[in-house]
Amino acid sequence: MLIKSIIIKNLFGMFNYKLDFNLDDKITILYGPNGIGKTVILSLINNIFQKKFVKVADIKFDSIRFDLDNNSYFVVTRDSSKNDDFEINQLKFKFKESGGRVKSLPMPEYYLIEDDRERFFTYKKNILKRQFEEKKISELEYESSMDELFMMRRYPPHRSRLHYNRNKDYREEKETFDSLFEKFKVKTTFIDTRRLYKEKKIDIDRNNTEVQERVVTYSRNLAERITEILKKYSSVAQEQEKTFPLRIIKQDDNIVLDSNDIQKQLLEVEEKRASFEELGILDKNDDGSKIKIPKNKFSNTKLAVLSEYIQDNNEKFKLLEDLASKITIFKTIIDKRFSNKEIYFNNEVGFYFTNRKGDIINTESLSSGEKHEIIMFYDFLFNIEEDTLIIIDEPELSLHVAWQVDFLKDYKGITAHKNNHLLIATHSPQLIDNSWNLCIDLEENCEYSD
Repeated sequence: MLIKSIIIKNLFGMFNYKLDFNLDDKITILYGPNGIGKTVILSLINNIFQKKFVKVADIKFDSIRFDLDNNSYFVVTRDSSKNDDFEINQLKFKFKESGGRVKSLPMPEYYLIEDDRERFFTYKKNILKRQFEEKKISELEYESSMDELFMMRRYPPHRSRLHYNRNKDYREEKETFDSLFEKFKVKTTFIDTRRLYKEKKIDIDRNNTEVQERVVTYSRNLAERITEILKKYSSVAQEQEKTFPLRIIKQDDNIVLDSNDIQKQLLEVEEKRASFEELGILDKNDDGSKIKIPKNKFSNTKLAVLSEYIQDNNEKFKLLEDLASKITIFKTIIDKRFSNKEIYFNNEVGFYFTNRKGDIINTESLSSGEKHEIIMFYDFLFNIEEDTLIIIDEPELSLHVAWQVDFLKDYKGITAHKNNHLLIATHSPQLIDNSWNLCIDLEENCEYSD
């Protein structure tokens, strides 16, 4: 499911937008001057579909409507009110399936408990105080609710069964909401301007994090992918070895095999193996045991054995083909861009680089532009699923002008057969190049609030 259009009312208290997405080309480009809301619009869209509702409520807007490509829509409305110096921001949702009735639900308060327990405590405490002052609840109800609230503040969910029991109503409210929201959910991934680094939680209780170089984590990720596929490859190979003698015995002696055809297939097997070795997926066979295919005809017995050998290898190679295709595209893009460097792959480090002298380059010492390219194209090829809205803020960051011009061309080549939609915000005419028909000028499309 993809987005057809969005309508945003009163963003920052002043901007109104209707943005129609380019569903045919599946690329939509937002551009305009600074301060008009490009980055905030991207964040708003992503945070809603990622259900990061606390962050959504922090953005000043009245409503945002999503029209989807299955003729359904939903609207998120933000209500804001102040009590003394504390602002209470609440989200309300209206859902409308094609041909169905409008269903309205508030944002479940459990999302506050999950995302920011201390903030939930302050938020709920102020609501209870207001209800008590307005005599909507009795003093007994107020005191009882405050006791429960302090208990929830003290004991996080993963530490206390008591907290779990007290949270039951909040969880049930969330489950009801989630089951409805799932029908309207668009898969999103957000590649923001801080993409060079990744924060990783190292202490859940204290909310401590450490910062990691994303290019390093992606390299490790690729090493894990290669290792995982090689485990499957080895498992199939072991099973084939066990059954190979029995399969040879069971072969029909009357089957006629063509020697030239077997030789041709055997050559193709060795070429495939060599390509996997060259990519670094399979270890190179340097011990002199590579098969040298003679030109003379094979006996029927040899043909039977070779036929099984070819089938076994083709079965194993199928496991490697998808990963090999992605690595090949990745290598082609990176090698084309990086001057005086070449990228290599293996299952120990994932990917690494050498200079023109053959010396290994520390991945962390690559330029920021090179890291941006690695991260974005690695995401396109390895991390992003089908039917995903890919959101990128300023893909041109640190990129050479020529790289900017090639960006959309290479993206289209990679995703030509995928049902993904690319939404980007940019300041770069070089990146847009000849694709102005895919652009939305936010300044021209903006209606200002009174």
